[in-house]
Amino acid sequence: MAGLDHARSPTAEAHRDDLEASVVVWPDTFTDALRPALADDLVAVLEAAGERVAVPSHWGCCGRPLYDAGMLGLAQRTLVGLLDVLEPWTSRGVPIVVPEPSCLSTFRDELPALLWRDPRARLLASLARSPAEHLVASPGFAALVSERAMQSDKGRRAKRVVVHPHCQGRAAGLTAADRALLGQLGFEVEVLDAGCCGLAGSFGYSHEHEALSRRIGEEHWLPRVRQAVGPGDELVLDGFSCATQLAHLSDLGSTTLVSLVRRTLQADEVRSG
Repeated sequence: MAGLDHARSPTAEAHRDDLEASVVVWPDTFTDALRPALADDLVAVLEAAGERVAVPSHWGCCGRPLYDAGMLGLAQRTLVGLLDVLEPWTSRGVPIVVPEPSCLSTFRDELPALLWRDPRARLLASLARSPAEHLVASPGFAALVSERAMQSDKGRRAKRVVVHPHCQGRAAGLTAADRALLGQLGFEVEVLDAGCCGLAGSFGYSHEHEALSRRIGEEHWLPRVRQAVGPGDELVLDGFSCATQLAHLSDLGSTTLVSLVRRTLQADEVRSG
């Protein structure tokens, strides 16, 4: 199995359009353009678990910004292009791991609804999964956790992790896998029920909604987050909107689930190495 410190970048040529891959990491716009380190961490963890990873090099989009604005025809054409990009893998039943919860929700819900005549849409919906959903079901990841001797220090207190799910992730039922994966790594996990951060995709970016977005975040969401996160706790925010709102309204730090997994495995690799 690969070492976590030496995994290649997902932008490296070795990952691009590898048709023999065992898993595809979908480079959603948020991850590709704004959080590339998240993709690096996801690829590193998957490779360490024995996966052969592909990252498509051709552009595609889930279409959410288009159909949210009522441009259904353009959204449908964009989604057909997405299916074309992924067909070399989906036709072979290769899982598609989507880091951003809002994009994953589209793959599972709106995509098959908008392209109901195209059987490829239902196939992609069945193959799309979150990083936690894929890893928690992976025998290779389970072996990796055992190999790194995660339970070797029996006397240490389990570190606490607070997870705030993205609204789309909560609606898609992703929190159970997040909790299971972090539990597998020995963490004490709390999944927050703090409501919406208020940014809600493009909602809080518009001038007419900015004040309401900020009010939701500051009066309802942020106090509950602050109350839940104690000294030494890790705060996990997988949704880009949630992490952006947190950075705008507070000095609290956060991480993504796969970044926390990678750091944990690296630390354990050092302890057992």
